[in-house]
Amino acid sequence: MQFQVRTSELKSRIEILKKNFLVYYPIKANSNFALVSFLNNFVDGYEVDSLYHISTLIRKHKVSADRILYSYPLKNRKEIRSALNMGISNFVIDDINECRQILDVASTPVKLIVRIDVTSYIKVQNLIVKWGATSHEISEIIRSINDSIHKINGFSFYLPQEISSFENFELVIDKLFAEFDVGNYDILDIGGGIADDMLPKIVSKLQSFISRSKTKIIIEQGQYLLNPTIDLQVNVLEVRYKNRNKMVFIDSGIYHGLLDAILKKVNYKIVAGNTCETEECIVCGDSSDISDIIGVYKLPKNIKCGDLLTIKGCGAYCEEFITPFSKKKKPTVRLT
Repeated sequence: MQFQVRTSELKSRIEILKKNFLVYYPIKANSNFALVSFLNNFVDGYEVDSLYHISTLIRKHKVSADRILYSYPLKNRKEIRSALNMGISNFVIDDINECRQILDVASTPVKLIVRIDVTSYIKVQNLIVKWGATSHEISEIIRSINDSIHKINGFSFYLPQEISSFENFELVIDKLFAEFDVGNYDILDIGGGIADDMLPKIVSKLQSFISRSKTKIIIEQGQYLLNPTIDLQVNVLEVRYKNRNKMVFIDSGIYHGLLDAILKKVNYKIVAGNTCETEECIVCGDSSDISDIIGVYKLPKNIKCGDLLTIKGCGAYCEEFITPFSKKKKPTVRLT
């Protein structure tokens, strides 16, 4: 197994984003050492939610602490102290209690970005968003920070997949500028998960605000940055027939990076080197788990043990989802 990274394409995607945004890479998307080392030359910073990743970035990748945005929403006093001791000064906060903890622990000025629960700004049904402060909390947070030595650096929000649309984005932006005058702050973090076809509309919407304010816009693209540029190459281990179904077993699966096949019903694009006549096959992982099934795909009729298959769009999260279930080696990463 091998992840294959098309670095020129990845660099190009970052450069396009940097024309309008500060690009902060969400380390949770893929923390592979070789990949992060490459990205470090191009991204503006990192969005991080663990002390381990902060330590790794600073000590192994020599990333300056001021390029790291610590966004873990359940930070306790010990974790806050550890982050401060490593030089972290940029924190995302989600509620008034978290704000108070940071104000109590931090003896030198820090910059705080307030994450907003956007469900209070748009009409949604049966959707619960775990993180983000309500309008009432935000007012209290602003008062608390303004009475301290610390600074509100800006605001952030994230549109979950269920409500991600330009109409909702536009509505959130209008309400944030009207209610909190975000144009007078240094940072507006619009999160990630933004599809390519939505970006031009977002840029157009933000241009009028950017042109008359000092605000810099952070975007945290993980999935839409990596998936188009990284593929996973796997090997066919065996081909079997069961109840007239053709079953193709590969050396990956839900315990080795492809968990989204079950979690999010992801229908990967699988490409075979052999382009002969195809037929439907059930692609399965090699674990003993009966649910380790990737899905139904059209593959060459003459597919056999030892053939290589390329699973497209595996750059984000797939490597992070690998578990110690079978004690197998992780795929190698090849930068091309």
